Amino acid sequence: LVKKVYDEKEELYRRIKEKNTLQDACKIIQRPLIAGFLSYEMVTDLRHSPVLNTATDIMTWANPGPGCERGLRWIWPEGPFSNEEVCIQGMRLLLDISPKYLEPHIPRPLEMRDIEMVSCEVDKMWRIKYNKENYRRKYKGIDNG
Repeated sequence: LVKKVYDEKEELYRRIKEKNTLQDACKIIQRPLIAGFLSYEMVTDLRHSPVLNTATDIMTWANPGPGCERGLRWIWPEGPFSNEEVCIQGMRLLLDISPKYLEPHIPRPLEMRDIEMVSCEVDKMWRIKYNKENYRRKYKGIDNG
């Protein structure tokens, strides 16, 4: 897979730059061995490089995974967050209201990726706090000894 990507790097770069969106880059990067989550993580890294630093959908698209969907349900329990389009609408609403509450406390404006990530992390935190299910990873603390 690495060799294939390396051999096609110029073509991948050309296609990603030509489309200039995170969503299209995610689709372009996906291969039989790279699923949506991993390609999205790669695109997130590329977002902060000359490859995608001017992507046109930074404020309008993020890949909402299952954790993001559950996080949105914590906020809107009756929300119909069963598909990407509806999740993106919920994330967009949070992005639109975030400056009012967060602007003095953050170093840069939030993007859709930030909302997606925070929704996922909130889900993890609230599932542990309210014991909705056992979380598979256990934090053992920091050993200062």
